[in-house]
Amino acid sequence: MPPLNPQASLPTHEVLNMPPHLGDQDLWAEDIALQEAVTREGGEWAKAHLAKFGNHIGQADMVHQSELANNHLPELKTFDRYGMRVD
Repeated sequence: MPPLNPQASLPTHEVLNMPPHLGDQDLWAEDIALQEAVTREGGEWAKAHLAKFGNHIGQADMVHQSELANNHLPELKTFDRYGMRVD
């Protein structure tokens, strides 16, 4: 998910040392070392699945979902609102 309205030029300073938003990426196609390792280790059979998966997890929405998962810790809920065990 791209930033809504990024501002790099602020009244007090200008932000120059940060990378731009990357957006959608194909993590399989961009990782030549991983492709070579899969080939070297006999993983030719999985290349189509890895290409599809790499494209899926590189989407901006998926990156946003991973950021949310890292910011909100899981909560253990063993009882419902009536006091009954739910696990």
